[in-house]
Amino acid sequence: MKQSKIAFSLKPSLVRMARLNRGLSQEQVADAANISLTTYGDIERGVRAAKKEVAEMIAHAVRMNRHHIFVQIEGKRKFKARIQ
Repeated sequence: MKQSKIAFSLKPSLVRMARLNRGLSQEQVADAANISLTTYGDIERGVRAAKKEVAEMIAHAVRMNRHHIFVQIEGKRKFKARIQ
């Protein structure tokens, strides 16, 4: 049986929604995550992937459980993250 790789990817739309709901600017989140504004903007738009550590810092900055802003990716299939 072929074992598939399972990875997790940051869900940009959930990050943006959480940021806006908290009334935070992109600059505030970038500062809190210790990344540049350009990098954060690229991550939020889905242009750039965030490393696990950066994604966790972003989740903390928008006060969201890190498990809620990730999407599980298995092969080419994507599974939406559950929002509780």
